[in-house]
Amino acid sequence: MDNSTVSYKCPNCGGELVFDADRQKFICGWCCSDFSADEITSYAHADAQDSEKAAAAEQFAQDTDVYICSSCGAEIICDHNTAASFCYYCHNPVTLKGRLEGDYRPEKLIPFKIAREKAEEIFKKQCSHKWFLPFDFVSSGQIEKMVGLYVPFWLADCDAEARLTAEGVNVSSYTSGRTTYTTTKIYDVEREGKFHYDGIPADGSKKIDDQIMDAIEPFDYNGLVDFDMAYLSGFFCDKYDVGKVDVLLRIKEKVEAAAINVLRADISGYTTVRVKRKVVRMLGTDWHYMTLPVWFMNYRHGGKNYNFAINGQTGKVAGIYPVSGVKLAVFMALMAAIVGIAGYFLGVYMGW
Repeated sequence: MDNSTVSYKCPNCGGELVFDADRQKFICGWCCSDFSADEITSYAHADAQDSEKAAAAEQFAQDTDVYICSSCGAEIICDHNTAASFCYYCHNPVTLKGRLEGDYRPEKLIPFKIAREKAEEIFKKQCSHKWFLPFDFVSSGQIEKMVGLYVPFWLADCDAEARLTAEGVNVSSYTSGRTTYTTTKIYDVEREGKFHYDGIPADGSKKIDDQIMDAIEPFDYNGLVDFDMAYLSGFFCDKYDVGKVDVLLRIKEKVEAAAINVLRADISGYTTVRVKRKVVRMLGTDWHYMTLPVWFMNYRHGGKNYNFAINGQTGKVAGIYPVSGVKLAVFMALMAAIVGIAGYFLGVYMGW
């Protein structure tokens, strides 16, 4: 007799599903998604990894070196021909750790379109009108530390269903003689729909500011190609430390916002609308792990790290700029001197 048990994985995050007898649904303890038996049947998939992908992952591990920073713990991936000498996050020296462990081979990537010379030109142009930057921020020694970095990203393709319950209010009034009559009518309003989204992004690195990554988006996903080690030559590749389960909440928030906005936009013809309840269910999610090109530079000033990033495909820029205390003090002193001199001549002119 076969005593083996059947287990199901969550179509969204891959967590273990448990059947809830009261709700008659399968519940995920990781992301709290719920599914009916029919939905589980339609989304069921084999747990065994595809042999071709496994072989490619093993080859990726053999062809890459991993350097580790003893200061911030960053793990830097590069091919055998690219030597890492410093950490691009904190500029401390790094040491060779050895082969990459685990399946970190990206599925796809967008190759760099912005060459290093162009990236340096963009950086200098961005800094040219910022008066209070430290003197060495645009020095040749600092610019040399700019690195071409493939940043890990999770892209999610998912289906969702959403329902919105609202209260619509229509107010009308008319005047008869000296009396104004106002009529208020309140309506229960409901909207629901099913949605499909492709390529919802979330970066997979704890060390890079999410706001900076959001600021240099969008990337043109038409430029995606199958991952090939040749593209990694001469560049660095960040090893993801945020898994798809951990970014699921961020993905879900984006899906919820998009779906509810569509339903809310469909409600019209009322003086005011008050949303009373909104429910969004994520159904099956297909995940894609890829790396996207970024020219990245870290600058340490006053005990703080300042990050600067350039989209390696489009050239879009984002960064946090340091302020030189020396330049600011000199500026304030000059302004005080100018005000003092102006006050002196004004006093002479006025005969004070």
